[in-house]
Amino acid sequence: MQSGEGDEQTISDDDVLQRFTATRGRLVESLRNFYGVAYLVQDLAFVEALLAGRPPVPDMRAGVEAHRLAAAAYRSAETGAEVELATFASSA
Repeated sequence: MQSGEGDEQTISDDDVLQRFTATRGRLVESLRNFYGVAYLVQDLAFVEALLAGRPPVPDMRAGVEAHRLAAAAYRSAETGAEVELATFASSA
């Protein structure tokens, strides 16, 4: 992680969660309850598609590609090297 100018630093998963929780605590009270609504709407659309017998949108390929892109970003951050997306295959 790099914040402003200076050297990058590695922070633990616990530190990420703690910082997220602290940020969430600073949200306007009226917005705090809506923080996860976007995920709820996506989950509901997925379940409705399955129950209706139609393919969910986006499909599994889009999800796999999103994860591959995130893995490439993590790999680049870990190694400090550019990652060629056209040939990157996630090992995760």
